[in-house]
Amino acid sequence: MRSLLALLFSIVVVPAAICSQQGGEWKIQAYGGKSSARDSYINLSQPGKNSNLTFSGVDYGDQSFTHPIYYGFRVLYFPNAIRWLGIGVDFIHAKVYANPKDIVRVTGNENGVPVDRTQRLGDSIQRFSISHGVNYLAFTLMARFETLKTNAYPNGRLIPYIGFGFGPTLLHPESTIDGNSFQHYEWDEPTYQIMVGLEFFVMPEASVFMEYKYTNESFEVDVVDGTARTRVSMDHIVFGLSWKL
Repeated sequence: MRSLLALLFSIVVVPAAICSQQGGEWKIQAYGGKSSARDSYINLSQPGKNSNLTFSGVDYGDQSFTHPIYYGFRVLYFPNAIRWLGIGVDFIHAKVYANPKDIVRVTGNENGVPVDRTQRLGDSIQRFSISHGVNYLAFTLMARFETLKTNAYPNGRLIPYIGFGFGPTLLHPESTIDGNSFQHYEWDEPTYQIMVGLEFFVMPEASVFMEYKYTNESFEVDVVDGTARTRVSMDHIVFGLSWKL
């Protein structure tokens, strides 16, 4: 996690501090909410066992409100020259949990033997989760539209916005396969997110916002004797607080 914070500092705080010499608006935001992962698969590759199996129809749970809860924070900078366009970094901590009781279809090779069957996921994979978690760090561009301008809120009180982000992912996968457990932190492939939201100022410096996000990426993580690959496509609904510096 220290390396994640160092990366956050280097790619946002330093460049934005240089830009802020020309004037502009900083925002610090924190939020919570719920994520929901779409149906996916797990491809389990264990070359030493001559096994490569794909488990289709995996329904990931999110457990957004249990420890460690779903949360995120964001730092944004809007230059005075182009007030409608901001840059920043968005950090999201989400989770996914496969249910070992799910009935899935299994295809591929197991110990060198072709298979095509239906079974409980837990008969082969007793545990597969990313609970500490699916950590997204996205360099973000945000476009906003300042509406409801008044003397007290010259830049608008109601602010619709849209955004796009792209960046690395830090995962903490946990797995138990054939009774053997494994877990650790690892960096994985970059992911992208899109967002649309609505911000409302309750004070000139403070606002609340609600937002929909979509994130999507394929991950390959280490497991005992091999790797597991899966796609995590998530819908997020978040509510947060924002402070303008």
